Amino acid sequence: MSLSRWDEEPAFAFTTLKSFLQAGGDTDPEKLIAQQKEMRLQEERRAAALLSQGWLDRLFRKRQFFSALETLKRYSWWREETRPMLSLAHYHCHRVFVEQGKRWAASAYLEEPGDIFFLTRDHLLAALEGKLSSEEARTWIHKYKRMKACYRNFEPPLTIGRGARAPESPPKAAVYKGVACSAGRATGKAKVVRELGEADRLKKGEILVAPYTNPGWIPLFNLAAGLVTEEGGLISHGAIVAREYGIPTVLQIREATKIFQDGQTLCVDGDRGVVELLE
Repeated sequence: MSLSRWDEEPAFAFTTLKSFLQAGGDTDPEKLIAQQKEMRLQEERRAAALLSQGWLDRLFRKRQFFSALETLKRYSWWREETRPMLSLAHYHCHRVFVEQGKRWAASAYLEEPGDIFFLTRDHLLAALEGKLSSEEARTWIHKYKRMKACYRNFEPPLTIGRGARAPESPPKAAVYKGVACSAGRATGKAKVVRELGEADRLKKGEILVAPYTNPGWIPLFNLAAGLVTEEGGLISHGAIVAREYGIPTVLQIREATKIFQDGQTLCVDGDRGVVELLE
């Protein structure tokens, strides 16, 4: 909620437009949708062939699979339909909080306008009702900021649970094994992008190496020839979109943003889940 929107910080919006211009004619929406549809139909035909090898499979497994697939399609559609409304609600809430933060800072209720984002919902309601003093609000904000500072260098483990421990750094090698996500092979120069603010560094045809991806990264997919991430699963948003775009992708290459350097030549094999360092 505290992140700036495009009307406040338009840099990423300009980066997005730049990526479409660099991608050229490959960004035709109708062409892209047609390609995605054909890829989906090919995968459905391949699944049907695999599930039709025996009479028992044809009778039960094939029917169960496509029934579950139709259910998934239906609920995925509803999920995407609700996303724009949720994003719109977040946008308007953000505008209200930004303005209220400015007013509270101007009246010396808060030290800085952005401090409003360190308050909880209950604190905000109490403050608006006059039931939370400036001293109480500032005490909570300072406490939250101290806690945030304590975690500034903390890197959460990939696995959380019993017996989890920080993983050791992978040894230097020429070939790294991860999780196969999106089929195909792509070779190109690596471009390490650790956060979205560095998005404008990616050029068309390069291999995007990132800690993870989320919906905000999608405009970069128009430029990337391949994708390598440190995290993510087969049904994560970035993985799904990578398959829709037909970008060879390998997930869960631990510390990929530290192993690979800008300009190194990488071969991303999305079929085998392998990333090869060619130099």
